Amino acid sequence: MPCPFGVNIPTNFRYWNHCFVYDDPKSFQEKYQQMDEKAKASHCQQCGACERMCPQQLPIREDLKRVVEDIKKLGS
Repeated sequence: MPCPFGVNIPTNFRYWNHCFVYDDPKSFQEKYQQMDEKAKASHCQQCGACERMCPQQLPIREDLKRVVEDIKKLGS
């Protein structure tokens, strides 16, 4: 986890993926809410350090934004 701000990138993506693979939005909401605030995708500072270190060249910042958007949609 290369995030200098403490965002737990793998956990955010694991919960997010589980939600859509298993059609389990309730679990996604519960697990995300239980995370430490600094570990949540919403704490991403968009610095890009994670993307520079990612061997797969994934658009991590954009995906973290999508995690936040999806969690907000589920809460509506």
